[in-house]
Amino acid sequence: KFVDYNPSALLEDPVNKPVSLKLFKKYYSLFDDYYKFLILTIYVTGIRLAELRGLELKAFNLKEGYVYIYKTTTSKIGSKKSVDLIPKSKSSIRKIYLSKEYIKRFKEFVKQHELTRTDRLFYTQKTNNKKSPLSENAIRSHIQLIEKKYKLEHITLHGLRHGIATYLYDKGISDTDIGKYLGHKKNNVTMDVYIDLTKERQQNIVNIIDKFIKELD
Repeated sequence: KFVDYNPSALLEDPVNKPVSLKLFKKYYSLFDDYYKFLILTIYVTGIRLAELRGLELKAFNLKEGYVYIYKTTTSKIGSKKSVDLIPKSKSSIRKIYLSKEYIKRFKEFVKQHELTRTDRLFYTQKTNNKKSPLSENAIRSHIQLIEKKYKLEHITLHGLRHGIATYLYDKGISDTDIGKYLGHKKNNVTMDVYIDLTKERQQNIVNIIDKFIKELD
Protein backbone atom coordinates (compact mmCIF):
# COMPACT_ATOMS: atom_id res chain seq x y z
CA LYS A 1 0.00 0.00 0.00
CA PHE A 2 1.18 3.50 -0.74
CA VAL A 3 0.82 4.85 2.75
CA ASP A 4 2.94 7.90 1.93
CA TYR A 5 0.05 9.56 0.12
CA ASN A 6 -2.78 8.20 2.23
CA PRO A 7 -4.62 11.32 3.49
CA SER A 8 -4.86 10.08 7.08
CA ALA A 9 -1.09 9.56 7.22
CA LEU A 10 -0.29 13.02 5.92
CA LEU A 11 -2.42 15.36 8.00
CA GLU A 12 0.44 16.28 10.33
CA ASP A 13 3.16 16.25 7.67
CA PRO A 14 3.84 19.82 6.43
CA VAL A 15 6.07 18.59 3.60
CA ASN A 16 3.85 15.90 2.14
CA LYS A 17 0.45 17.25 3.16
CA PRO A 18 -1.81 16.92 0.11
CA VAL A 19 -2.88 20.17 -1.53
CA SER A 20 -6.66 20.03 -1.67
CA LEU A 21 -8.51 20.82 -4.88
CA LYS A 22 -10.00 23.92 -3.26
CA LEU A 23 -6.59 25.25 -2.21
CA PHE A 24 -5.05 24.39 -5.58
CA LYS A 25 -7.75 26.44 -7.32
CA LYS A 26 -7.00 29.44 -5.08
CA TYR A 27 -3.33 29.42 -6.02
CA TYR A 28 -4.10 28.69 -9.66
CA SER A 29 -6.42 31.69 -9.96
CA LEU A 30 -3.73 34.06 -8.66
CA PHE A 31 -0.80 32.97 -10.84
CA ASP A 32 0.13 34.44 -14.21
CA ASP A 33 -0.35 32.22 -17.27
CA TYR A 34 3.19 30.83 -17.06
CA TYR A 35 2.88 29.57 -13.50
CA LYS A 36 -0.72 28.53 -14.02
CA PHE A 37 0.51 26.00 -16.56
CA LEU A 38 3.49 25.02 -14.41
CA ILE A 39 1.49 24.07 -11.32
CA LEU A 40 -1.21 22.53 -13.48
CA THR A 41 1.46 20.27 -15.00
CA ILE A 42 2.68 19.20 -11.55
CA TYR A 43 -0.81 18.64 -10.20
CA VAL A 44 -2.36 16.64 -13.03
CA THR A 45 0.69 14.52 -13.86
CA GLY A 46 1.92 14.08 -10.29
CA ILE A 47 5.54 14.48 -11.42
CA ARG A 48 8.34 15.31 -9.02
CA LEU A 49 10.12 18.68 -9.14
CA ALA A 50 13.26 17.14 -10.67
CA GLU A 51 11.11 15.44 -13.31
CA LEU A 52 9.36 18.73 -14.07
CA ARG A 53 12.68 20.52 -14.53
CA GLY A 54 13.88 17.73 -16.84
CA LEU A 55 10.89 17.94 -19.18
CA GLU A 56 11.76 18.67 -22.80
CA LEU A 57 9.27 19.09 -25.60
CA LYS A 58 10.60 15.96 -27.29
CA ALA A 59 9.33 13.97 -24.31
CA PHE A 60 5.75 14.71 -25.41
CA ASN A 61 4.11 12.40 -27.92
CA LEU A 62 0.90 14.27 -28.77
CA LYS A 63 -0.11 11.80 -31.47
CA GLU A 64 -0.45 9.05 -28.88
CA GLY A 65 -1.25 11.49 -26.08
CA TYR A 66 1.44 10.95 -23.47
CA VAL A 67 4.59 12.41 -21.94
CA TYR A 68 7.56 10.11 -21.39
CA ILE A 69 9.39 10.64 -18.10
CA TYR A 70 12.97 9.51 -18.66
CA LYS A 71 15.14 12.27 -17.21
CA THR A 72 15.43 14.38 -14.07
CA THR A 73 17.23 17.67 -13.54
CA THR A 74 18.64 18.54 -10.16
CA SER A 75 20.75 21.36 -8.78
CA LYS A 76 24.42 20.56 -8.37
CA ILE A 77 25.46 20.80 -4.73
CA GLY A 78 27.65 23.80 -4.05
CA SER A 79 26.91 25.54 -7.35
CA LYS A 80 24.13 27.18 -9.30
CA LYS A 81 24.45 24.66 -12.12
CA SER A 82 21.89 22.00 -12.96
CA VAL A 83 22.66 18.38 -13.79
CA ASP A 84 20.59 15.97 -15.89
CA LEU A 85 20.26 12.48 -14.45
CA ILE A 86 18.50 9.20 -15.15
CA PRO A 87 15.68 8.53 -12.64
CA LYS A 88 16.80 6.50 -9.64
CA SER A 89 14.31 3.67 -10.11
CA LYS A 90 12.87 1.86 -13.14
CA SER A 91 9.35 2.64 -11.93
CA SER A 92 10.08 6.35 -12.31
CA ILE A 93 10.70 5.90 -16.04
CA ARG A 94 7.15 5.87 -17.33
CA LYS A 95 4.55 7.14 -19.78
CA ILE A 96 1.91 9.46 -18.39
CA TYR A 97 -1.14 9.75 -20.61
CA LEU A 98 -2.49 13.25 -20.98
CA SER A 99 -6.04 14.55 -21.13
CA LYS A 100 -7.31 16.36 -24.22
CA GLU A 101 -7.77 19.55 -22.22
CA TYR A 102 -4.18 19.44 -20.96
CA ILE A 103 -2.85 18.84 -24.50
CA LYS A 104 -4.87 21.83 -25.70
CA ARG A 105 -3.26 24.06 -23.06
CA PHE A 106 0.15 22.54 -23.73
CA LYS A 107 -0.07 23.53 -27.41
CA GLU A 108 -1.11 27.06 -26.48
CA PHE A 109 1.80 27.36 -24.04
CA VAL A 110 4.35 26.10 -26.58
CA LYS A 111 3.07 28.49 -29.24
CA GLN A 112 2.98 31.47 -26.88
CA HIS A 113 6.57 30.92 -25.72
CA GLU A 114 7.86 29.90 -29.16
CA LEU A 115 9.38 26.68 -27.89
CA THR A 116 11.14 24.19 -30.13
CA ARG A 117 11.39 20.42 -29.83
CA THR A 118 14.78 20.59 -28.08
CA ASP A 119 13.68 23.23 -25.55
CA ARG A 120 12.76 22.63 -21.92
CA LEU A 121 9.10 23.06 -21.22
CA PHE A 122 9.95 25.39 -18.32
CA TYR A 123 13.10 27.44 -18.61
CA THR A 124 14.85 30.68 -17.72
CA GLN A 125 16.31 32.94 -20.39
CA LYS A 126 20.01 33.62 -19.94
CA THR A 127 22.65 35.45 -21.95
CA ASN A 128 23.10 34.67 -25.66
CA ASN A 129 19.47 33.52 -25.78
CA LYS A 130 20.40 30.30 -24.00
CA LYS A 131 17.47 28.62 -22.26
CA SER A 132 18.33 26.87 -19.02
CA PRO A 133 16.13 24.81 -16.65
CA LEU A 134 14.00 26.92 -14.34
CA SER A 135 15.66 26.75 -10.92
CA GLU A 136 14.13 25.07 -7.89
CA ASN A 137 14.45 28.30 -5.91
CA ALA A 138 12.66 30.32 -8.61
CA ILE A 139 9.68 27.97 -8.54
CA ARG A 140 9.45 27.80 -4.76
CA SER A 141 9.99 31.55 -4.35
CA HIS A 142 7.19 32.38 -6.78
CA ILE A 143 4.75 30.13 -4.94
CA GLN A 144 5.78 31.61 -1.58
CA LEU A 145 5.30 35.12 -2.98
CA ILE A 146 1.66 34.35 -3.79
CA GLU A 147 1.23 32.63 -0.41
CA LYS A 148 2.45 35.65 1.55
CA LYS A 149 0.77 38.29 -0.61
CA TYR A 150 -2.68 36.72 -0.32
CA LYS A 151 -2.16 35.07 3.10
CA LEU A 152 -2.92 31.59 1.82
CA GLU A 153 -2.31 28.27 3.50
CA HIS A 154 1.24 27.06 2.91
CA ILE A 155 1.74 24.46 0.19
CA THR A 156 4.76 22.52 -1.04
CA LEU A 157 5.58 21.20 -4.50
CA HIS A 158 5.53 17.66 -3.17
CA GLY A 159 2.17 18.45 -1.62
CA LEU A 160 0.84 19.13 -5.12
CA ARG A 161 1.95 15.63 -6.13
CA HIS A 162 0.22 14.12 -3.13
CA GLY A 163 -2.79 16.31 -3.79
CA ILE A 164 -3.55 14.68 -7.14
CA ALA A 165 -3.00 11.24 -5.58
CA THR A 166 -5.58 12.02 -2.90
CA TYR A 167 -7.96 13.48 -5.49
CA LEU A 168 -7.75 10.35 -7.65
CA TYR A 169 -8.12 8.14 -4.56
CA ASP A 170 -11.32 9.99 -3.67
CA LYS A 171 -12.57 9.43 -7.22
CA GLY A 172 -12.22 5.67 -6.83
CA ILE A 173 -8.87 5.01 -8.56
CA SER A 174 -7.07 2.12 -6.86
CA ASP A 175 -3.91 2.71 -4.83
CA THR A 176 -2.06 0.36 -7.20
CA ASP A 177 -2.97 2.45 -10.24
CA ILE A 178 -2.16 5.71 -8.46
CA GLY A 179 1.22 4.34 -7.45
CA LYS A 180 2.03 3.36 -11.03
CA TYR A 181 0.84 6.75 -12.27
CA LEU A 182 3.15 8.54 -9.83
CA GLY A 183 6.11 6.27 -10.58
CA HIS A 184 6.35 4.82 -7.07
CA LYS A 185 8.73 1.98 -6.34
CA LYS A 186 6.68 -0.71 -4.61
CA ASN A 187 7.71 -3.18 -1.94
CA ASN A 188 6.02 -6.11 -3.61
CA VAL A 189 8.50 -7.35 -6.26
CA THR A 190 5.91 -9.49 -8.08
CA MET A 191 3.56 -6.52 -8.45
CA ASP A 192 6.44 -4.29 -9.54
CA VAL A 193 7.67 -6.67 -12.25
CA TYR A 194 4.51 -8.24 -13.63
CA ILE A 195 1.77 -5.66 -13.28
CA ASP A 196 1.77 -2.57 -15.47
CA LEU A 197 -0.66 0.33 -15.65
CA THR A 198 -2.41 -0.38 -18.95
CA LYS A 199 -3.55 2.34 -21.29
CA GLU A 200 -7.17 1.51 -20.47
CA ARG A 201 -6.59 2.00 -16.74
CA GLN A 202 -4.63 5.16 -17.45
CA GLN A 203 -7.63 6.36 -19.46
CA ASN A 204 -9.79 6.22 -16.34
CA ILE A 205 -7.37 8.64 -14.71
CA VAL A 206 -7.16 10.84 -17.81
CA ASN A 207 -10.96 11.17 -18.01
CA ILE A 208 -11.13 12.34 -14.40
CA ILE A 209 -8.32 14.86 -14.95
CA ASP A 210 -9.87 16.15 -18.18
CA LYS A 211 -13.06 17.03 -16.34
CA PHE A 212 -11.05 18.60 -13.51
CA ILE A 213 -9.11 20.92 -15.87
CA LYS A 214 -12.27 22.04 -17.69
CA GLU A 215 -13.75 23.14 -14.35
CA LEU A 216 -10.73 25.28 -13.42
CA ASP A 217 -11.73 28.42 -15.32
